Amino acid sequence: MLRARNPHVEEDYEVKRLTEIADRMTRINMGEPIHQYHPVLGKRAYHFIDDQFEQGDLPCDLAPETIGQEVGCRVTPSWSNPIIVSRRLEQLGYPAELTQDPNFIRECRIVMASWNIAGRHFLADDPDELAKMVAEAKERIAAHSAAAE
Repeated sequence: MLRARNPHVEEDYEVKRLTEIADRMTRINMGEPIHQYHPVLGKRAYHFIDDQFEQGDLPCDLAPETIGQEVGCRVTPSWSNPIIVSRRLEQLGYPAELTQDPNFIRECRIVMASWNIAGRHFLADDPDELAKMVAEAKERIAAHSAAAE
């Protein structure tokens, strides 16, 4: 962040102190100082980027295929970022008019939050549970539309 010229980093953090602490912790844990190419703290941290960490079309630090995994989204009750809810519904075959509609995704998150508040236990990533969430979100939107008329 500092190398990217983010002025808030120096304003908000004691970068010199943070670097000293990180160096000491590295010496304690690794038995040696921070390597100059070490991410974030090394003096030449961004001089070399390992091919495995190149950013592709998805924002991630390490491509899932590198470790034998697939890209996927897992929904957790009410904590999932809207993009996660959207992508998971897209993975399950829901149409773009739902998955790309921020108001619909917001309603989905509201439904999950209301279920949590009510003490309802549910598997948020389960396709059947997500189908119930989608149905309830649609009902909420229809009720809002009817009330606005």
